[in-house]
Amino acid sequence: MTRKTSTTHKPTATISRRHWLPLKRRIQRGEVSWLSGEGMIILSTGNFPIGAEVSVNIRTNDHEIKRLPAAIVRAEPAGSHTRYSLRFHKDRLASADKGLTVRLLNYLAHQYQS
Repeated sequence: MTRKTSTTHKPTATISRRHWLPLKRRIQRGEVSWLSGEGMIILSTGNFPIGAEVSVNIRTNDHEIKRLPAAIVRAEPAGSHTRYSLRFHKDRLASADKGLTVRLLNYLAHQYQS
């Protein structure tokens, strides 16, 4: 019998748009519909342009990854929401946090896909 942990629940995410002009900064929350070590798809009500540089916080019941740099590579309507595809920029992580963050991201991606 396989025991399911709370990390198998759908993760949620917060996207924060980084921009030098404060009026263009935005924060949106959404539900993660796909997650891998390279990127994710999130369903949100936000209005982010393709190419926007963002920071992502990914949260499950047991774990949280904060300030993961990413870029929006695709945005498409999904009913009253928008489905965003993001590509992570793990090379932009601080070297002190990089190893742990990448391991946790891969762990969450594996748990989510199982």
